Amino acid sequence: AKAFMSTCLPLTLLLDLFEASRWVCTAWHNLFITTPCSDLDKCVEVGHRLFARGLELFRNARSSLTNFDAVLRVSEWWPVLQQGQAFVNRQITDLAELNSISSERARSHLCGPLGIGLPVLDMNQGRRDRWSDRARQLLHGTHNSSTLTNKGTGRLAFIFLTYLSLNNEDIWEDFFADVPDDLYSLWIHSLRQHEPKSQFMRRNARILTHAAASSWCGIGDLMISLMNSALQDSRTAAVIWLAQDTIPLRPFYQVRRLALEDHRSFFCLNGGTGCADTWSIMQRRHLEMFVRFKQEFVGMFEGIATCQEECWFSLALLLADPGGIRDSCSTYACWEKSKPLSAIMNSRVPSMADLNMRAAQDCGGPQEFSELNDDHFKELLRSGFLFARKFSGDVRLVPSQRSLKIALTEILRIAHT
Repeated sequence: AKAFMSTCLPLTLLLDLFEASRWVCTAWHNLFITTPCSDLDKCVEVGHRLFARGLELFRNARSSLTNFDAVLRVSEWWPVLQQGQAFVNRQITDLAELNSISSERARSHLCGPLGIGLPVLDMNQGRRDRWSDRARQLLHGTHNSSTLTNKGTGRLAFIFLTYLSLNNEDIWEDFFADVPDDLYSLWIHSLRQHEPKSQFMRRNARILTHAAASSWCGIGDLMISLMNSALQDSRTAAVIWLAQDTIPLRPFYQVRRLALEDHRSFFCLNGGTGCADTWSIMQRRHLEMFVRFKQEFVGMFEGIATCQEECWFSLALLLADPGGIRDSCSTYACWEKSKPLSAIMNSRVPSMADLNMRAAQDCGGPQEFSELNDDHFKELLRSGFLFARKFSGDVRLVPSQRSLKIALTEILRIAHT
């Protein structure tokens, strides 16, 4: 798997020359995540089949490059790319025939701004249509039992997915300070059964553990179980998914207004794949779709190896309610530049674009922060993100040496007055 990930930068350089980087990178991503990689040698063998139009295209592209060093870097990886795009073309043609659609339409799923990746084309058509039909019936009111019809009303359910306890309980206590109970509910799923440290969290949060089986890239069933729990409260209007190391960047009432005044669910879509960042905001009608038709929903992905929390929900909504998705990132993370989401994050917080120092074997994961520059903090607050993650407890701002908690408390408390 590491061999695949390390090709990202030279691959992007090469594909920009072909003016097809989005389509091929999408295909690369989806073929990679749908190919079991427990056997590295087998993965490398698959890699040799994956990409590029062939040596002739590469030779033609070389003449247009002015940076010879860049050519050498790309050519070092050429054995991995060599038989690539022809294989992808055949794969798309086969999938199109299997699903009775044209190859051109199959490609349009990959190329569109909200493109649906290969996992959708690889689904069993009957299961896919069954899910979509039932979901649309609910959306059109045939089976909709939701009592929340007015935008901006109801409760926001904040659901934290944690291994242990929250890193910054004191900051979240300030976030919820003086907010009436009927405006929010608070949920913490702790994989290792850790109790919250603060009295506020112990008193106000519902603590769950092992609500369903889970694993890395395998928490789809767990998320549906938690959706079901949140929906038992008829006042729940939307769910916000958060990690244990997340901090708020906006005061509660701003978050609530942004989440509830738009009828769409917020997903931070990952390029043209149709997959998205896990940390999203889902509206009640979409939660009801996933919970009520869980069997059809999960069955639609049976036999397809994909990252559940990143792909299941956004892909399903792109099928059943594409107009109900708002492509908007609610949570900032400092990704390594090879990751598609980094472009979105860096465009809004450019001063932090070069801060990711994670080792190469970490596959470009987000940078963790134990301290933060004062200017970076100010830019985060101006960025429009509602939250940011990968912050340890007791983060200090430099050079001011203020604690992050004090800096945020001033902002969150002022907003309540």
